[in-house]
Amino acid sequence: MRLTGLRRRGLLPFAIKSLYSPVKTFSSTKEEKSYTNPFIFILGFGLITAFLSSILNELGVDYSNPSNAGGSAQLLGPWVVQNLTPNVVGLARILMFTLSVEVGYLILTSLSVSLVSMIASFLIDREKKQGLFLKALKAVCYGFGPGLFFGWVPNPIYLFGLWALIWQAIAVYVYFEFTKMKAAITVVSWIVITGILHDAVSFLWALAS
Repeated sequence: MRLTGLRRRGLLPFAIKSLYSPVKTFSSTKEEKSYTNPFIFILGFGLITAFLSSILNELGVDYSNPSNAGGSAQLLGPWVVQNLTPNVVGLARILMFTLSVEVGYLILTSLSVSLVSMIASFLIDREKKQGLFLKALKAVCYGFGPGLFFGWVPNPIYLFGLWALIWQAIAVYVYFEFTKMKAAITVVSWIVITGILHDAVSFLWALAS
């Protein structure tokens, strides 16, 4: 059987190329049918930011401040160690932080893929509606490369998160074969809905506390 897409090229070369040539790189996997590779991509390379940010957190970097984080999932790390495991220290605290960020990637990926596929279903042509979930999965996961590789770097303007968001918009443009306007509408709607859900959960948590 002929191998195509990432099974032939490999995840690491694909990930590196996606950082500087996103349209061409994403296009190379348009026909790939794997649901596994996108999850391996985001959880595997996500360990870079998850682990390094856990080390920097121990050195005093505040990742509960969104401007320092390379993605929303990263905010779960400091929240967990501060609120759920406050007495854990040392290596156990580092591992707990790392695992929490990985869990955050998994939760937000699931939520984001559901939202992106739902939004795209209203914008995509009827004959192209097959495989919406897989297209959304690849767009969300593969587009987040900048956040996975560099999200641990503290910065004052959410730089790597914005970079990843732009790359995810490009991925939506490629995988759904959208116009640039439809891709922008999809991503903006996704971020707005996610923000509303985040605020609702934060409000309910505050009430419960």
